[in-house]
Amino acid sequence: MKNKFRFLWGTAVLIIASSLALTSCGRKNAEAENRSGAGKEKSDSVSVIAAKVETINMSLKKTYTGTLEGDQQANIVSQLAERIISIPVKVGENVRAGQVIVKLDKGGVISQYFQAQTSMQNAEKTLERNKALFESGAIARQALDQAQMAYDIARANFNAARNAVEITTPISGVVTSIKLNIGDFTSPGTPIVTVATINSLKLIMSVGEADIPYVATGKNVKIYSELNPDIVANGKITEISKSADLSTRTFQIKAAFSNVKGSWFKPGMFAKAELDLSTQKEVSVIPREAVIYAEKGPQVFVISQGKAYSRDVKLGLQNDKYIEVVEGLKPDEVVARVGMNNLKDGMPVVVSTDPKLLSQS
Repeated sequence: MKNKFRFLWGTAVLIIASSLALTSCGRKNAEAENRSGAGKEKSDSVSVIAAKVETINMSLKKTYTGTLEGDQQANIVSQLAERIISIPVKVGENVRAGQVIVKLDKGGVISQYFQAQTSMQNAEKTLERNKALFESGAIARQALDQAQMAYDIARANFNAARNAVEITTPISGVVTSIKLNIGDFTSPGTPIVTVATINSLKLIMSVGEADIPYVATGKNVKIYSELNPDIVANGKITEISKSADLSTRTFQIKAAFSNVKGSWFKPGMFAKAELDLSTQKEVSVIPREAVIYAEKGPQVFVISQGKAYSRDVKLGLQNDKYIEVVEGLKPDEVVARVGMNNLKDGMPVVVSTDPKLLSQS
């Protein structure tokens, strides 16, 4: 009887021990599976630092490079291909409108100066003779009118021939450059001398299409030269081109200003223009580093419900911290600003505040 009891007791102990072992093993397997699943989920996610889309009034100062011209400026050109025999002015000389500043060969092959002069002199003699005959009653009024008309035509032809070889300046100003020398042959349309006003100037510069919406006529411009940045002139934007240059995709801007004391600024110089660009109303902005420049254009990764989704955006004004998003984002949306290069569309993300990511990105 005792042996039978011992056998039953031993069997019960074995059964309990086996049950405990199986329970412990199952718990360990479940914990292992949980740890494995958590690790897998963690390994598939990318840690990023995010930023919310903000709405602010944005402004910045931006500098452009341009070329100075006189407020009034004329490039003196020739209508003929003739030899230059005289340039009776020099660079820096003040000239008045109508003054002869280039003389060409009057006896050249193309010049009609002497032929036109002879025709005018003959027509003038005929006219004087007919006037005397008309006063004596020897010819009719019609003959006198015809002689007058012939003289007027001959004189106009002579003036045109003379203006072609005695070239004048159409404006008063200062000779800023002489591009050809005595003895050179001119080409029709090629500048020989440049005359410009120097008391009032204009800066001609190019502005990119991203900045042009924030530029307006009447805006103040600070103008200076790298040769002497301490000399500064204040001007205003007076003209904005209506279309972009097809090769550069930039818009031409003109800013007028009065020259400083001593007329330090000269036509033909390079100069800098500092413009204060600002938005007219509050705009949506994100950190500059959040933008990825892909082949098809700028993109950002929007964080939504634990995942990152790529989205095309249209950008506007930008400074050293923010960049305006004209299209593609809504206020208060969240974008990745660090870690975007490791993302793919629809990838799970973990938003982190760990500053070490900054150095790893």
